Amino acid sequence: MKDEAGKTEEIFCVLTDVTALKERAQERRERESKIEALYSATGRLVKATSRSEVAALIEELVLNTFRYLATSLQLRDGDQLLPVRVSPRMRDLLPTLPSHHVEADTIVSEAYRSGDTILVEDLDERETVFDSGSLRSWASIPLRDRGVLCIGSPAGDGIAGFDLRLLE
Repeated sequence: MKDEAGKTEEIFCVLTDVTALKERAQERRERESKIEALYSATGRLVKATSRSEVAALIEELVLNTFRYLATSLQLRDGDQLLPVRVSPRMRDLLPTLPSHHVEADTIVSEAYRSGDTILVEDLDERETVFDSGSLRSWASIPLRDRGVLCIGSPAGDGIAGFDLRLLE
């Protein structure tokens, strides 16, 4: 506002914080990118000719698209779920990742038998057959009758629900 002489006396302004809007837009772009990567990976998985090729493609997808560095893929061999693909970070955190009998009372075996993803948001609150070391959260995602994809995170609540739904 100006006085009678034309000198500015007051200024009015309106500020709008668009931070949340920008964050939601970024999150939407990231989700779209993950979905596109899944579609692309599906075509390559269908064309895979061996279990080891499938395991490598799944590991690549989880590492590069979802950015979960601690992963293992355990495939069924007889009555065992054997770790056939283990990321370097998972190997560092769990140097002796065990195989699991399909009937064992473990997170991995339970997910395999039930066909349901198991998410443990705090490994300190659940008894495991392995020393979880610095891992705080864990997800076991069954791959039908083939095996289980395992993801670990050093952060509690470090595995996003949206990511699990996509990986299922």
